[in-house]
Amino acid sequence: MSDDKDKRDESSEKSEAPAASKKSEKSEKSEKSEKSEKSAEAKPKKAATKKESKKDPADTYRLAPGSPWANMWKTFAGLGLLGVGGSAAAYFSDPRRFAYAWLFGFIVALTIAIGAMMFILIHHLTAGSWGIVVRRLAEFFGAGTPAFVVLAIPIVLTMNTLFGEWLGTRAPEHAGTKAEHAAIVPAQAQDEPQELAANDLQMQQPRRANPFAGDPHGFTHGRSDAPSGATGRPTVNVRRPEAERDRALVVEHTEVMAAKKWYLNKNFFYGRLVAYLLFWLWLGPALLRISSDQDKSKDPAISVRLNRMSAPGVIGLALTLTFAAFDWIMSLDPTWYSTIFGVTFFAGSMMCIFAVLILTLLAMRNDGVLAKEVNVEHYHDLGKLLFGFMCFWAYVCFSQFMLIWYAAIPEEVTFYHARWDIGPWRNVSLALVALHFCIPFVFIMSRNVKRNLGMLRIGTVTLLVMHVIDIYWLIMPAMKLPDFSPSWIDAVGLIGPVGIYLAVVFYTMTKYPILPVGDPRLTRSLKFENA
Repeated sequence: MSDDKDKRDESSEKSEAPAASKKSEKSEKSEKSEKSEKSAEAKPKKAATKKESKKDPADTYRLAPGSPWANMWKTFAGLGLLGVGGSAAAYFSDPRRFAYAWLFGFIVALTIAIGAMMFILIHHLTAGSWGIVVRRLAEFFGAGTPAFVVLAIPIVLTMNTLFGEWLGTRAPEHAGTKAEHAAIVPAQAQDEPQELAANDLQMQQPRRANPFAGDPHGFTHGRSDAPSGATGRPTVNVRRPEAERDRALVVEHTEVMAAKKWYLNKNFFYGRLVAYLLFWLWLGPALLRISSDQDKSKDPAISVRLNRMSAPGVIGLALTLTFAAFDWIMSLDPTWYSTIFGVTFFAGSMMCIFAVLILTLLAMRNDGVLAKEVNVEHYHDLGKLLFGFMCFWAYVCFSQFMLIWYAAIPEEVTFYHARWDIGPWRNVSLALVALHFCIPFVFIMSRNVKRNLGMLRIGTVTLLVMHVIDIYWLIMPAMKLPDFSPSWIDAVGLIGPVGIYLAVVFYTMTKYPILPVGDPRLTRSLKFENA
């Protein structure tokens, strides 16, 4: 019996052993499958982390879709369309005022673009590193030049209104009022009537030697006690009847316009306009395109390429902005001329772009965009450049005024006479002196102001507003209205071109990183500190 039990136990143990081995095999297989599943799950995670580590840094500095700055172009597009609609209504209401108002807004927008392109070129030319973090924003403003192709159309369509005096479609307006006569006729011709008899008696007497003749410094210029002929002008017929004076002015105007006919004619004007627009249309977008190529390639040779193209770029931009200022502003009064006028336009454009950059960066900072990358050190340098070009603008404007006042040439003094003795322009001229230079000079000079972002904002807003008023002061007096007053037409004429231009600028901003991440000097710019 015991033997049978032992045999049964052995058989049961033998039968249980294979079952246990089968269970262990199954458990081992399940453990292996679980490990393989876990490893399979781990591989995508590792791949994902690798992809994240290889993420393009350019994507970090792109505007987020939900950012208010990603949709800012829509706001400016709406303002631009509102301005265009208002300007269309203004055209049917007052076509002449519309023409001047649109030109005013066009020039304001143009100064931003020209200043931006010039800043970029100078920055590349000098190989500076401090401004790398603000250069891309300037590139956006420079890349908005395609908008001017469309914005220039109303100027071409209203040429007869704006430039009719040299086109021959409008009679010259030099002999309209008594005040205008006073600007053109020499001071000796404005004496009181009772002095005529003395002049007539003097003409009958033998001519005396003039002890002041040949004075190269104009010592006797404008002196009432100077001897006859002391100013180099004959005293015969100094006081002429009104009709004779008008005829003389017409003859003089005809001679001056005949001498300028080779330059001021429609075909040559069109050719120059196309040349300006084509150059700006190429330069602004090219600077952004080449810079953004470096974001992808990280090739330092692109920085060298930009440096080499900057020298001819500065020359080309300087020439085009100078002659554009001659064509679109100075030729509004075709008998007036100033060889330094292009420099004043350049100085105003440079001051304008630094004001726009400061205010845009401060606004972006409030929304957390470039808040860390652009720090107080960069604002300090932007404030220095703003202050410097404000002083340069004042210097060249005063130089222009002083030389014209000193020489007292009739064709030149009419410019300042129209902005001092006619309409409300004397107050505007005084405001420009005070708020475009004197007060900001004292305010922004301090290092503490340039490093205090709130105070810097106040000074920058003041200068930008005065720059707009300066353009208004350059263009609107050419209408020669003695009872001139601001109009809603001027407002829509400003909003239309500026709104459309800024819509193009901020739309372009959504397509590129807001920092030039491929520039090898970016790290140095981020760590920049003023000495």
